[in-house]
Amino acid sequence: MARTPSTKLYDLIHKMSGSEKRYFKLYASTHALPDSKSMHLFDVLVTQETQNDTAAEQLVYGAIAPNAKKFTELKSFLYALILRALAEYDAETSIDFKLKNYLTQIRVLYKRGLYVGCKSSMEDAKKVALKYEEFTTLIEILRWEKQIAYAESNINYLVKELQRIENEEDMYLNKLKNVAILRNASFEILSCIRKNEGRSNNNAAELIQDIIQKTNSIYIIDKHAYMEQVLCLRMQSMYCFAKQDYKGFYTTCKDLLFIMESEPHFIKEDATDYISALSNFMKSCFSYEKYDEAFIYINKFNEIESKSDDDAVKIHRQYAQSMFQLCLTTGQFKKGAAELEIHFKLIERFDQQLFARASFYFAYFYLYFGNGEYEKALKYLNFWLNAQKNLDRQGLTTLSRLMNIIIHFELGNIFLLESLLISTYKLLYKNKKIFAVEKKILQFIKLTQKVRNNKELVVLFQNLRSDFEILSKIPKESTLFLYFDFISWLDSKIDNIAFSEVVQLKFQKKYMNKTEQ
Repeated sequence: MARTPSTKLYDLIHKMSGSEKRYFKLYASTHALPDSKSMHLFDVLVTQETQNDTAAEQLVYGAIAPNAKKFTELKSFLYALILRALAEYDAETSIDFKLKNYLTQIRVLYKRGLYVGCKSSMEDAKKVALKYEEFTTLIEILRWEKQIAYAESNINYLVKELQRIENEEDMYLNKLKNVAILRNASFEILSCIRKNEGRSNNNAAELIQDIIQKTNSIYIIDKHAYMEQVLCLRMQSMYCFAKQDYKGFYTTCKDLLFIMESEPHFIKEDATDYISALSNFMKSCFSYEKYDEAFIYINKFNEIESKSDDDAVKIHRQYAQSMFQLCLTTGQFKKGAAELEIHFKLIERFDQQLFARASFYFAYFYLYFGNGEYEKALKYLNFWLNAQKNLDRQGLTTLSRLMNIIIHFELGNIFLLESLLISTYKLLYKNKKIFAVEKKILQFIKLTQKVRNNKELVVLFQNLRSDFEILSKIPKESTLFLYFDFISWLDSKIDNIAFSEVVQLKFQKKYMNKTEQ
């Protein structure tokens, strides 16, 4: 059986940013012939939208086909060359590479007996390592301190400094242990939340509380240690979220952002944790209804410096999700639709599959629906319906079916509605899972086909609204009302005003009352 071609070279090239590709070209000009087949292969793979080894081989070698081994060796050479180039590229910006370079300098100078130079490099390395809490490097520097004193036969230095060195070693080893304990507990809590999604929140909260108590029993937080504070606050925020303590969730998320922003060099080195913390803070603002702060803090996403396309994707995904939710919650559908157009242009340079998800399709659909652009809404509703296999929440599956019926009602697709009603009834009874909300919508649509005038239609809307008022208070049914504001949609039909206007007025009334309390 023929082996499936490896995609690692293709994947690596297509993960490289524009600046990384330019740097590689420059690097390769001194490490490979400019007209070499490896560079030709690089150019070919850059242009391929999907990997095609056969086409690449033909373009590189022309009519004279090499044996399979030769082409495989060429790919391996290019892969290794790119990795070496990227290592040098990262060394110019990464603290990890910078510290490794210092340690390499110490080793080179020590080998040649240049101990003064060793000590100078050690001092530089220690300043950087302390700033970034690189405790493993600090322990290595202490080892070199003892080794150089021994090589110089400087016994007086060892007698004077040995206790201090041992104390520092113990301190850094304890720091490493503490961070490991906290990080493991943090991952354990995250796993607990993921495993208990859709189950009782109390169950997850109790499990998380046990993890925190067990961690606290073996660990005392150092309030001057950046990473320890970050991990502790992250754990506390997840605990508050699990037990639905939204004030606590908001407070711990805000404290976490404050700690991170007070040490910006950590964010500059690796923004991943900050992007996650900012995203969680936005969620806490929604949960605790701090919308004014949400509109302020959302701009921080665009202030983050991205060092790679991967960073850029993370930043934009979190920004877009937060902005779309803000617009949906506050009823600012026009702003949301404008943000969508910007979003679609920005993601053209990214892997589209990263955004081909039900959560994004739902936001696209809802924003266009709220803005009255039903044809565009239908387009993304169809994408959403086709993504059903990726949905594991019954509520979202049900909602997508309901919205399919509602949007065709808005578009006046009478004949299509008849077939939709039949197919939806069949699907519901086949699955033996039906929400009362679904029944009411289906009955409503059937009745609308018999109305003779607008007055009768308004009565149907009013009756459905009364039913939905009751259903929205029933736990099993209320989940659907969290995703889509059915009652505001019905109010817009009853009062003959735009859906977006109803949502916006309701939000303003509720938010103003809350701020006055």
